[in-house]
Amino acid sequence: MEKENLEFLKERLYFLGFGERLNKGLEDKMKSGATEFKLGIDGGVETMGKKKTIDYVLDFAKSSKQDRYFLNNYTATLKNENKEVEAKQKVFLNYGSGLSSREAFNLLEGRSVHKTLKNKKGESYEAWVKIDFNTQDKYGNNKLQPFTKGWNYDLSHQLHKHPIKELQDSAQKDELMRKMNKGDLAEVNFVINSQDVKRHIAANPAGRNILVYDENFQLLTKQKEAKEVQESKPDRSAGIMFNESRVEASASKEKTKGTAVDKTEASEGTANTKRKAGRSV
Repeated sequence: MEKENLEFLKERLYFLGFGERLNKGLEDKMKSGATEFKLGIDGGVETMGKKKTIDYVLDFAKSSKQDRYFLNNYTATLKNENKEVEAKQKVFLNYGSGLSSREAFNLLEGRSVHKTLKNKKGESYEAWVKIDFNTQDKYGNNKLQPFTKGWNYDLSHQLHKHPIKELQDSAQKDELMRKMNKGDLAEVNFVINSQDVKRHIAANPAGRNILVYDENFQLLTKQKEAKEVQESKPDRSAGIMFNESRVEASASKEKTKGTAVDKTEASEGTANTKRKAGRSV
């Protein structure tokens, strides 16, 4: 067993979100010299007001040419409160890198994840991906539906269509973007009639928008969303429009000065993702 190989695999487990719980089993299996082996890990998670279980089974294989092991893939299985399987997906890895355990969970929940992928030529590109549960490959695995740059989905732009309080602070916006890029259902506050109202939101590149849920995780209709956006806007005579792509001076002042309304573009931030270890999702 190569010590360097062991440490590399431990690092991969860490950054994939599996923490250190599998390290002892990994070392024992590698010492045994097994040609291939599996390691399993599971955990409970509360999502959208429901308690579920997510199981992961990781596949390791030994090289036929050298004394080194590789983490080739893992299978994630999402179960409901009755332990019934809701969804299952095999996640393929490239030198131990790929979708994290957290991202796999979010995909199984039906949400989308933003990732850097590689084409057949080995060239990197960014895309949103979502599981197509209605289409399987020849191995029976669900296909991933990509939404590339040409799809023109801009998460920051979509967020600014809503009265989200966290967008007023750049650090909070960055953190929100980071979570949503990983596929999380993020909790935010909408400012409606000068009051903070709890909402949950998720990226939806397929619809070129974001999905908005109320405090009870009920999906809001477009009509309800439009009404909330309208109610979030203060009186124009107050001088400032909340959360829009421009700042307007009050109408009375502009008429007196005879000047055009100044416009300033709202800043759009991006978020780098890094999985915190210690839990499986």
